Amino acid sequence: MFVYSKWDEICKIISANHETIKLMQVLVQDKNSNWIAIKHDVEAKVEKALVIAKIEANYNIKATYYVQADLLDANYKLLQEISALGHEIAYHYDVMDSSGGDFAKAIEVFNKNIKKFKRYGFEVQTVCPHGN
Repeated sequence: MFVYSKWDEICKIISANHETIKLMQVLVQDKNSNWIAIKHDVEAKVEKALVIAKIEANYNIKATYYVQADLLDANYKLLQEISALGHEIAYHYDVMDSSGGDFAKAIEVFNKNIKKFKRYGFEVQTVCPHGN
C-alpha cells in the first residue's frame, strides 16, 4: 500500500540528485544532463493526486499527470490546482475501447476530449494511452 510519507522520502532523494521535468520537455532536454521525468496516471481519485502534487511541489519537482477525460467536469478545480503547482495536466485516453474499435468514432471522441481539456485551461501537449 502506498503511503504519502514514503513518496515524500522519495521526492527528497530525487530533488537532491536530479532535475525533474514534465513529459512535454523530454525531447528538448540535454541527453547528458541529470534529469528524471515523472508521470502519474490519474484514473479515479483526483484529490489523492493533488496530495502527491503538493508533496512534489515542496521539493520543486515537476511531474506530468495523465487524466482521463471523464474526470474533468467534476474535478477541474483540483486539476487546475495541480497545474498551478507547476505540473503538466495531460490526456490519459482510452478512445478505441470506448468506441468499440471504430477508428472514426475514436478520433471524434479523442478530438472532443482534447477540446474539453482546453476549455478547462489545459493545453494538452502529450498524451498517454490507457492500458485497455
